[in-house]
Amino acid sequence: MKLVTFTHKGGKPRAGALVEGDAKIVDLQTAHAAQWKQPADSLASVLAIAEGGVAALDKAYETVKGSAAKAGDAILARKDV
Repeated sequence: MKLVTFTHKGGKPRAGALVEGDAKIVDLQTAHAAQWKQPADSLASVLAIAEGGVAALDKAYETVKGSAAKAGDAILARKDV
């Protein structure tokens, strides 16, 4: 999993993960909130994920795995960010 920092429509920087051959980005906070109905501080930035260690990386991975089924609006085309 490749982690990225991105902005969308002039918003603040967000943590994401590249998917589908690096053509799309999963917005990790949006996807986590859609799946578990709450934000995750450990996914607030790529730095927060790095500082959170294995637990934060596992949370990011689980968020990406469930994003297609439960958080389709959290998946953005890379060319649009």
